[in-house]
Amino acid sequence: ISLRADINVTAALYGINCLFCVWGLLHWRDGWRWFLVGSLLVSLAVALLSRSKVPLICALAACGWLVWASLGRDSLRRLLPWMLPALLVLPLAYFIYFERVPLLDRPEGYLLRLELWSQALAQAASRPWFGHGLGSPLAFELRGKPFDSHAHNFVLDTLRYGGTVGASLLLLQLLAAAVIIRRLLRRNRDFMPVALWWLAGVLFLLTNGQQPLVKPHHIWFFYWLPLGLLLAGDAQCRSGSKRPLGSGMTVPPGLRRASSEKGFSAGLISMIVPPFRSTVQATWLGRFVTPDVPTISSKPVSAAA
Repeated sequence: ISLRADINVTAALYGINCLFCVWGLLHWRDGWRWFLVGSLLVSLAVALLSRSKVPLICALAACGWLVWASLGRDSLRRLLPWMLPALLVLPLAYFIYFERVPLLDRPEGYLLRLELWSQALAQAASRPWFGHGLGSPLAFELRGKPFDSHAHNFVLDTLRYGGTVGASLLLLQLLAAAVIIRRLLRRNRDFMPVALWWLAGVLFLLTNGQQPLVKPHHIWFFYWLPLGLLLAGDAQCRSGSKRPLGSGMTVPPGLRRASSEKGFSAGLISMIVPPFRSTVQATWLGRFVTPDVPTISSKPVSAAA
């Protein structure tokens, strides 16, 4: 996604990472604490320097959530003397460097979106029921010149391509997803980071997104991928299974003892590259791989046996 050289899309990744870091600080072991704090500060700095609104909102919301939760936890309260100065210095540095207040910077971005949304509604009004169809050349016009872009709102973009029918189906999908997520979180709170990922993605696509039926695109990461994980989690909970996702898969022989990350990696190597299996097992990686051929005991078999 970062290779697309779109600063807004790239910053959205870091905004979502801020939410993941805060969740990890609140629920993971203490051994991850300083790594998560460092990742949170870097992600917050990137969100600020990008000058993109939605990633900055996600980052600030995550930091506010962390500060609020830290007030009630002794284990996290010790982080406040380190976190609060950093959270104050970053916006101050932003103001000094850009001479702008965060979220009030680049007001032309707000005006641009209002103009695009107005033209998108006008295009949808010309074919209100089924829209112009996917692939139709629908260009905008800004300052008397053609402007090749999407509507910067995936609902309005769906409206102009799919009409009222397409936009209604998308809104129905959003409503159904919200109901499913609410039901899933009541049963399993471990899916909260994925729910936050999807909600942040929807918020981003409401201000910088196109219709979601596209080829491999960043929309897949912000919308379809977390939604698919949430639907899979809901199906698992409704079936009454307490096993983690993917636990019912058949394990290949090379992964019989893949109970740790090292075992998984070594087993995967020996499974994918069979000619080098003996070489892998002869090295230190072999400690984590079970040979496919059972070992024969060297003890003599008694006559009684």
